[in-house]
Amino acid sequence: MPNWNHIVREHLAVLRLPPEREIEIVEEQALHLEAAYENALADGLSEAEAEARAVQGYDWRLLECELSRAEQPLAARRSPAGLQGQVLQQFDVGIQTANRVAEAFVTGHKLAATLQRERQVKAIINGAMMGLR
Repeated sequence: MPNWNHIVREHLAVLRLPPEREIEIVEEQALHLEAAYENALADGLSEAEAEARAVQGYDWRLLECELSRAEQPLAARRSPAGLQGQVLQQFDVGIQTANRVAEAFVTGHKLAATLQRERQVKAIINGAMMGLR
């Protein structure tokens, strides 16, 4: 079984949380990952696939943003610098979401173009077959 505490700790290292708080958060998140892993195993995935699903199923960047905001002292959140940091974090999350939407749009567009080309090829083949009759 993967070392979930180690995996979570690696992802959250950038936050530099106080040790007591880090232990709390790591243990809680590790339990969530373990549950996702067990569910994936129950779905018939291999251990490697289940681990990948559990880790990739987490939006680590969003978790980091939420934790950094929650762990900031209230005075820092009210200061202009704290507010600017929050705005930048939210902007970053918005940009990531927009990128995902754009990627989905491009993928859909490529699929539509492929299907259109398939229809055109079928029409040409059907036309050629009709000419041979």
